[in-house]
Amino acid sequence: MEDLRKQYSSLLRDYHRNDSENHRSRAADLGTAFAAEGFLPADIAKAHQQATLEIERNGAGSSEQAVSCLADVVFSYGLASQESTAGAAQEGSRQSKILEAIQRIAETLSGRASFTDKCEAVLKILVDLMPADLATLRRPDETGEKMILVSYAGKPGFEYEPPVVVSNQRPISFQPTFPIWLKTLFCNSSN
Repeated sequence: MEDLRKQYSSLLRDYHRNDSENHRSRAADLGTAFAAEGFLPADIAKAHQQATLEIERNGAGSSEQAVSCLADVVFSYGLASQESTAGAAQEGSRQSKILEAIQRIAETLSGRASFTDKCEAVLKILVDLMPADLATLRRPDETGEKMILVSYAGKPGFEYEPPVVVSNQRPISFQPTFPIWLKTLFCNSSN
């Protein structure tokens, strides 16, 4: 925190010497750093006030250059804060969708439907949540060498029915001629 204040003092002194594009770039970087470190606007104002007083004590500087420096730093700080807030809102939305999906899965699993119906319902929830066009749930056969299809779900319009049994000799995942996300979920189930 103190390091950023020292950087601001140095930047303000440089602004007083001459106003260059290099200083504006440094101001933008410093504004972004203030936002990343969680500085409040009042913290920036205090750093500016301390740096201005220090420069005035040394008899150099004008208020015009001081305001120019502050404006450049605060503008960059505002942009960085806005991006951070937007990113946090987007992440919060994603977390909310995940929690909602977990709740729907818990409700589904605690219901009275058959095991296969529950599996299909859970897979539909997962396909809606994940970047996948298809999700399959398989269990090993008695020998452990083959995987038997328990249930599957796909996005609307995705026309593919996975094989009922897959083995080491047959590929488990479907590879069409067009790009597609495919998730295959495996489950050991005694049911």
